[in-house]
Parts: sequence; structure tokens; C-alpha cells
Amino acid sequence: MSPENNQKLLDMYPEIFSNIHYCGVGDGWFDLINNACRMIQDHLREEKEVDQVVAMQVKEKFGGLRFYIHGGDDFCYNLIESTEAASMHICEVCGTAGELRPSRRWLKTLCDEHAKQD
Repeated sequence: MSPENNQKLLDMYPEIFSNIHYCGVGDGWFDLINNACRMIQDHLREEKEVDQVVAMQVKEKFGGLRFYIHGGDDFCYNLIESTEAASMHICEVCGTAGELRPSRRWLKTLCDEHAKQD
């Protein structure tokens, strides 16, 4: 993720990103991560007894988003699971519709345009 987008997430969600300082994914998944974090923080404001979600790692693995956390509840875990599933249909580079594709020795979720460039 670009340093600018990475910093936006750190600034908007300091509670979630108190343990890590870098999201190891492309900018195309910024909106996915941002929306998930917003919904998690909104949920935690309403459900005060639920432990704060703290990200332990945010990365790409096998072509999809992986968002590892401590804290939270079933709502948070289900939201992260659906966000990870959605990443398999969104280009990691630009955020448009994408699909899982072989990329050299790896798998990546890319749109047609970025698959050609890879």
C-alpha cells in the first residue's frame, strides 16, 4: 500500500492499528480495509463490552486479503471474513473488478488491465 494510504488508515483507526504500522497489500484494497475498519469501530462504540479489535497483520496471501486481529466478537470476525472473501473479486492494484490469476510464481487478484502488465 502506498505510504499515503497506509498513513490514512493509521490516522483514521489508531485503536485498530496500534500494534502494526504497515498494511502489506496494494492500494486497490484500501476501500475494503477502510470500510471494514469503519464498521468495526462503529460496532465497538455501540457494544462497549466487546474488546477493542487490534490488527496483528494485514497482508496478501494466496491472492486474497488476510486481516489478522485480536479482540472483537463474532460480528467483527464475520465482517473480516466477508471482507477477505470480497478481496478475491477486487483488483489489488486498482480496486476494480478482478479475479484470481497466476502471477509469475504467485497468485494475485487482478483486473484484466493489470493482469496484462504483470
